[in-house]
Amino acid sequence: MIATHLTNIADMLLLNGTLLESPGLWYGRMGVAVFFFHYAQYSGNGMFEDYAVEIIEQIQAEIHRNSPADYANGLTGIGAGIEYLAQNGFLDINPDEILEDFDNRIHSDIFYVPQENNSLMSLGQYLLCRIAHPSSSSDKNRLLSNREMIIRIVNILENSEFSEDKYLTDVLSFLSRLHRLNVYNPQIEQIAERLKPHFRPELIFTESNPEKLLAYIPLIQLYDDIEEAVIQSVKNAIQKISESGTLSGENASDTLIWLLRCKRLTGQTGICQELASVSDKLIENPIGQFQEIRFEKGKLSLKGCAGTGLALMTTAGKCKDNWLDLWG
Repeated sequence: MIATHLTNIADMLLLNGTLLESPGLWYGRMGVAVFFFHYAQYSGNGMFEDYAVEIIEQIQAEIHRNSPADYANGLTGIGAGIEYLAQNGFLDINPDEILEDFDNRIHSDIFYVPQENNSLMSLGQYLLCRIAHPSSSSDKNRLLSNREMIIRIVNILENSEFSEDKYLTDVLSFLSRLHRLNVYNPQIEQIAERLKPHFRPELIFTESNPEKLLAYIPLIQLYDDIEEAVIQSVKNAIQKISESGTLSGENASDTLIWLLRCKRLTGQTGICQELASVSDKLIENPIGQFQEIRFEKGKLSLKGCAGTGLALMTTAGKCKDNWLDLWG
């Protein structure tokens, strides 16, 4: 069944992948390229890798100095995708050379372009990808400058007001990932303490939004007193999947990806490994409910068809789950 679904996804993306208007990671061609690199490995067919390289070359030809920087459709997501492909051996490149112009543009935006918190998180997400897994061949000066830019983002956040900010969870998710890298931790903990009233256990106990529940998991590193509330709320969501087969209001594909993300986040944070094992048992449930892959307009990339394909390869044991970090 998985092989059939993957064939259908590959066929659809071969026909339509390069027609996507956005070059980006979440909703555009970069996400399609990530899928085809993995699918080439899964199928043993180098044609799919060639196609993925063509997509990236097409994207590179379109990028210009005024390209948007947002993570979903713009430079930061594209750059994160290239960094991911290089780190995982799909592209035989030096990312410090290929992404030099990306780095310079992001550094310039941080210094000179006023940023809303959501835009700032796009820049931060890209920089996290750049510094998280340095190799022995990494340019030490480039690594240092990217770390310095992250510290500048933290400084901006330290002086920001968040009283009505709907991106609070994104901000703290970014900070918690950065905290794991032990970068500027005292300042991160000060910001977290200031924002603590927004993440009280009694609020988390009543949360039903699946995305927010996943965002809360890494926050346990910053707020010890929310662990019980987060675990119980996530358990409640998993119980609903156990009873109905899918998350409320979601299809089998979205539920499968949610379970995989839940498993990865609990593994990264080291909380309640029972959640990871329960997620494992339930992953077969959504797969069994796949009748067909829905090819929705505008949803062919990472947050759509390509993401579904990657999730299926992951459950089949043919793909590591670290691509989920590109989700943000």
